[in-house]
Formats: sequence, structure tokens, C-alpha cells
Amino acid sequence: MSWLIYIIIIIQKIFMIWSLNGILIIKIIIKIIKYQNGECRNTFFFERKNMIKNVALIGCGAIGSYFVESLNNRITIIANGKRKERLKKDGLWINDKHYTLNVQTEKSAGKQDLILIGTKADGLKEAISYLPYLLKEDTIVLSLLNGVTSEEKIIQFIPKKHVLHSFMKIGSYRKDNRIYFDINKISDLYYGSLYGNRQQLHSLSQFLKTTQIHFHEVDNILEQMWLKYACNIANNLPQAVLQVNSTLYTKSEHGYKLASLLWSEVYKVAQLKGIQIPEQVQIFPDSEWGYKYSTLQDIEQKRETEVDLFLKELINMACELHIQIPFSEMTYHYIKALEEKNKGYFE
Repeated sequence: MSWLIYIIIIIQKIFMIWSLNGILIIKIIIKIIKYQNGECRNTFFFERKNMIKNVALIGCGAIGSYFVESLNNRITIIANGKRKERLKKDGLWINDKHYTLNVQTEKSAGKQDLILIGTKADGLKEAISYLPYLLKEDTIVLSLLNGVTSEEKIIQFIPKKHVLHSFMKIGSYRKDNRIYFDINKISDLYYGSLYGNRQQLHSLSQFLKTTQIHFHEVDNILEQMWLKYACNIANNLPQAVLQVNSTLYTKSEHGYKLASLLWSEVYKVAQLKGIQIPEQVQIFPDSEWGYKYSTLQDIEQKRETEVDLFLKELINMACELHIQIPFSEMTYHYIKALEEKNKGYFE
């Protein structure tokens, strides 16, 4: 009988080894399936493949400067011609600290894991032309421009799998070619996916955890973008037309009414496009502090404004929807005339 017991013990051990290996194989198969579906999380083997190391920035205005300050020597600036030479020579002054920049052309920078586009509206076309030189299979592209259409323009030229929708909330001002961030405001990056590229979302979040950037991965990214869009139009533009600070909305019922009228037209367009934003105008909470927002800053410094991103976009969408938005049209032409005044057209 002893030999029979011995055989049974051997069979049990073989079965145990086979079972453990079988379970391990099944687990590996499940991981592979989840990875293909973008569901794999917190797995060292898969994360190494998607680690973000090389980060490129196109555009060094307020938003670009925020990422230079946050990432410093981890970021490559993409520029050409005189802009490249100026950035290499002068660097950037941010909050009175000087930053030396690694500036490369799109052809010399090499392939990138993450590309941040922080230009103004008139720089987007050039930024898009750089992308074929910088993209690899799993590159992530974030367009941080104001407005709600830059991503649509980008995916006309590159596969949509690369693009995550995003926007910034940031408080800054420029003085004598120096950028200052408001110490009373926290700058925040918001992003999400409309195209099911969940692995890119995970890779970006894992990377941002290694930085000092305040970030939010959100499910309803399109609604959040439109909410910021409406806030920018209602808060930025009336004060720019009247050239007064943001107490316009708290001290004047007429100023508040101007903001409300613009908001109502953004709301109308959003509703027809299936985007849900509040019907009631939202005034920035800090308006009582007397801020000058970006459009008024641009007018006072005689720079090009972003009114095309704010209102020309909205007017075009309204035309496609066959509706009238007269207050937005009037405000658009008013600010364009102020730009012409700054250029000396009427002297």
C-alpha cells in the first residue's frame, strides 16, 4: 500500500503545479485582453511601455510658460526662425525667475511622448504642420487653446487616437515681456477623451503625478470645455469693450446684463449642438477684486486678441445652425475695431 500512497502524493503535486501554472497563464491572458481594451491599470509591465519621457511644447505664452515653470528641464520647446533664436538667447522670465530653454526645430527634436500646443489661434496652423515630425505610435497631443474647435482642426491632419481634449484654467498677466501667475489662483489642467483612447488617459495621469501640475481627468470634458468657453466670452469681452476691470459685473447692472446677453447666445448654440451648460450666466468669483482678463490685457498692450477663438468660432457655428446671435456679432466687430485702432488705422 505504501507505493500506492507514494503515487497519489506525486499525482497531487503534479496537479498542484499544473493548477498554479494554469492560473498564472489565465491571469496573463486576462491582462493582455484588458490592455487591448485600455483597461489595464497599475501594472509595471504595461506601464513601462507607455511611460512619458519626452515632452514637447509649441507656444510660449502664458499657458506655455506655466508648463516651462512646472516641467523646466523636462520639456523641449519647438520653434523656428527668429522665434527660435530669440527663445534660445533670451529664455523666459516667469514670476521674476529666468529659465533657459531647450529649443529645437520640429525636425531636430525627435519623436515625442507628449506634445502640448499652447499657441494663440493664429499659430495653430503652424503647430499642426510640426506634428508629423514629432509623432510616434503612442504620442499624446493636448491642444490647450481657448475655444472649443482646435481639436477638430487637429484631427483633420493626424489620427484622432493621439488627441485628448483639454483646457487650462489659469490666472496670469504679462509685463515688459515677463509672465506672472496670480499667487491667489491655482492653475489647473483639465483633460478627457472623446475617442476611447483610455490608455493615453492613464499614461498622462501617471506622468502628471510625477509633476507639480494640478490636473483633473474628467469624463464630461466637452461640457467642461463649453462651460469655460461661455465663461470666457461672458467675462472677458464686455470689460474689454468698455476697457474697465471686472467689477463691471458686480457694481453695474448694465455690465452684468451685457455678460448675460452674450452667455445666452453661447447657451443657445450649445443646446442646438447637444451640449449641456447652465442657462444662467456664471460670473467669475474673483470679479469683485477688479481683475483685467486676457482680452483687455491684450488691448491695453496693443496685442492681437483671441476674439476670433471666442466669437468668430461662435458666429460660424451659429451660421451653420441657421440662427442669429446679434450681441456676439456686435461685440466681435467692436473688438476687431479696437485692434485696428491699436494698429493706427484711424490716425
